[in-house]
Amino acid sequence: MLNKGFIADVNGTLAGKGFSLLDDGGERHGAVEWTWSASRSKARGHAYVTLAAMAARFPGVQCEVWAGADDAQHFGRVPIAAFAVLALEGSMSTEWTTSIIDAVSHAAETAVALPNSLLTGERPYAATA
Repeated sequence: MLNKGFIADVNGTLAGKGFSLLDDGGERHGAVEWTWSASRSKARGHAYVTLAAMAARFPGVQCEVWAGADDAQHFGRVPIAAFAVLALEGSMSTEWTTSIIDAVSHAAETAVALPNSLLTGERPYAATA
């Protein structure tokens, strides 16, 4: 799907923004997802960036980029970009890799800035006092 070298490039981009890899390519509902997290501040919880990849009906892969955040009790996320990437023989062009990395970078900025008012979903695994 997405090669390890590309994921390493995404990881480097997000590490430069204070994000660390939380989930390294776990399968969810037919997609492979990578999730990175960073602290938004003690009072504001965490920020998340998710890159999902799924098989396409053509030679290539469909990718989605999401930004999310939590405040320890509530969670929210917003879509940033979706791509239908033509990848012949398992290789993506430089234009595609640059576009996806740009979207991931934008997702990191969006996730950190998400206002708590958009965190409308209950976190099913939130700690209880």
